[in-house]
Parts: sequence; C-alpha cells; structure tokens
Amino acid sequence: MQQVITGVPTAPSKNEAIKATLKATKARHTRQRCRVFEVKLDSSHLNQHTQAQLKCLFLEAKWLYNHILSQPTVFAMDYKLAAVPVKVNFPLKNSKRQISGKSPRITAINPIITQK
Repeated sequence: MQQVITGVPTAPSKNEAIKATLKATKARHTRQRCRVFEVKLDSSHLNQHTQAQLKCLFLEAKWLYNHILSQPTVFAMDYKLAAVPVKVNFPLKNSKRQISGKSPRITAINPIITQK
C-alpha cells in the first residue's frame, strides 16, 4: 500500500510490510501438509561422523524418554527441557549434551502422551 504525497510515492511503513509478510506466510501455510516419513538406515552407507551423530541422537532421546517416565505428571511434561538428569554409575548428573532440537524432543514425548 503506497501513499502518494504531492505526486511522489513513498515506501510502505514497516508495520504494513510486516503485516503483508505475515499474511503471505499464513496463506502459504494453508497450502502445506505435514508429512512424516519413517525410514530404515543402512549404516554401511553412512560415514563415521553421521553414525556418531545418530548414536547421540538416539541416546539423548532415550534420556529424555526415561526422564519423562520418571516424572509424577507424565502428561503435563514440558518439552522445552535443555538438559535432563542422566544416571552415570550411581549418582544422577545432568547430561553433558544438550537435548537435540524441538522436533526430536516432541517426537520422544508424543508416544507417551498418546497412551492416555
């Protein structure tokens, strides 16, 4: 939306630009579909770095899953945890690694929540 003052067009205001961008984003999101693909990996085709990353991801998911099950209110669990206590020998310590991104955390929590 451009305003014309004395014959010279001016740029839209910052708020109008943000509004237009938000409207375009919402329109784009209505056309998108959420899809989940389950795949099997052949570890012989992965390099060692990728194998190590996957191993850490599964280990962190196990830590998160066990931590959720140890809580008194499993169904009210907050997925925004940055670190969880991990049993190393006897004492509980906070995990050295941060729990992976939001999506893996939600993926680990969803099976527990859907068991209501």
